[in-house]
Amino acid sequence: MRGRWELLEQIGEGSWARVYAARMSGTTGSDYALKMPKPQPLQSGTNSRHAQSLAMLQREALVSSSVAQPHLAPVLDWQLRGEPFIVMPRLAGWTVRKLLEHRRCEYGCLIGGAKFLPHSVWMARQIASALAALHGSRWLHGDVKPENVLVSPQGHVTLIDLGLARKLGSRECQGGDVLAGTLAYVSPETFLPAMALGGESDIYSLGVLLHELLTGQPLFEEADPTRLALRHLREVPTDVREAALDVPPALARLVMRMLAKDPLRRPPAVEVVRQLTRLEIELMASE
Repeated sequence: MRGRWELLEQIGEGSWARVYAARMSGTTGSDYALKMPKPQPLQSGTNSRHAQSLAMLQREALVSSSVAQPHLAPVLDWQLRGEPFIVMPRLAGWTVRKLLEHRRCEYGCLIGGAKFLPHSVWMARQIASALAALHGSRWLHGDVKPENVLVSPQGHVTLIDLGLARKLGSRECQGGDVLAGTLAYVSPETFLPAMALGGESDIYSLGVLLHELLTGQPLFEEADPTRLALRHLREVPTDVREAALDVPPALARLVMRMLAKDPLRRPPAVEVVRQLTRLEIELMASE
């Protein structure tokens, strides 16, 4: 038990937390997900790791309770003292990472293929909508990646895991902390110490993800972390149309703008939503 919540089976695990199916005491079903920090071994650094996990849990509760948006998972209950936890609705579906690994979308079409193109735009537009809400409330998500995007069987997208969110304009919202985010998807400015991070950093990460959805391949395939960082900083990405000929020129241009090295050259989330909505309508009309 955690508070009034009965724990059922474990359904997920990350670097700092575990997630369990849960139900309110005295009820049936398993419609909720309860996230708690992972137990830490008794060794040097344990207290600092636990403090970091608790801070991430607290941040997720704060952001989720202050930003209501259909493509963000709401936090329904939380406890931050004693045995800390947060409770969210249990969401059905696959992460985009799973879709990429299987190279198939939820409807069976090949990722990177022409039939998947409308689904890519549809998913990206929903992610951008979540980011627009976060940025409008002065929050940076900070970890947009395939593992943090959940797609329901009906195609509804939810951007999850707000543990690395940071308040825009705050001292902690600056570059140099390469552990804040996943290297394959972080923006170039994330690697630059004391560089102020804005919502444009999330837009770059979404651009990397959208590029991968459209082509079926990672933007930069690089095992060495230093070389990967340098490629984000210096290398001009390949145009998506080189690998996916069916991508409309307007969509290819939007992706390249999202991947601009200079954050000031990237479109804001609200513009990304607007352009993807228009492209979505055009693609639907052409089917």
